[in-house]
Amino acid sequence: MDSYRESTILTPRRLSSFDEFADTILKLGNALVARQPVESRESTASACYLLGWFLGDIGKHYRNETKPTMDIDIQLTRKHPENLVLGEYVAGCIRGFGIGCKRTLDRPSRDGLPNGAYCLTSQRHPIFAWFHLACLGLKWHERTSYDAVRMDWMLSAPREDRLWFLRGLADSDGDVHFKDKSVDITTSPNTSFVRALLDSLNVHNVVRFTKGYGAITCHALPRTPLVPYKR
Repeated sequence: MDSYRESTILTPRRLSSFDEFADTILKLGNALVARQPVESRESTASACYLLGWFLGDIGKHYRNETKPTMDIDIQLTRKHPENLVLGEYVAGCIRGFGIGCKRTLDRPSRDGLPNGAYCLTSQRHPIFAWFHLACLGLKWHERTSYDAVRMDWMLSAPREDRLWFLRGLADSDGDVHFKDKSVDITTSPNTSFVRALLDSLNVHNVVRFTKGYGAITCHALPRTPLVPYKR
């Protein structure tokens, strides 16, 4: 895909509606992937899921601001072997857009990381910068750990797409408790946005703050696609 075509599809302007997001994803998918046409439902769901990871704990490596581009990495503890399946699922979503993503050497055990970690990394690509600038509504120097996103457009997305976004966020930044089927999601500095998202889905949730950091406990509804992997 040539740089001119990328720039015409992935404009850094902040999104104002879900329709704009879905239309861009479909155009990008058809431009990046050899098979024609891309299934719109599948590509939109994958993009919403990946965007949930972007709000969460995925590793982001910011490169050229003049021509915004970024690569990402995924690190998941080896304490839970099923995390490798989770990582491969995320990598598959990335590869679905024609972007390389593969498993690399695991991180060894050490102090603070006693079980080591499964590691996967992607190719550098402007779609990730577009997620940051246009979809999350952040400036290039802003980070999800410290700056609130500006993406109220997601609250008016179709229910299924909001669920896919929530699934990505929960898989990235969540801790599942199987006993009571609840999920704790670290939400600061986006607690208000995440709660509004959960409320829009009628998901029961409880907000708590510890030393100024917000987290939300929610209970998955039947058929809610929250995947029960532990980090």
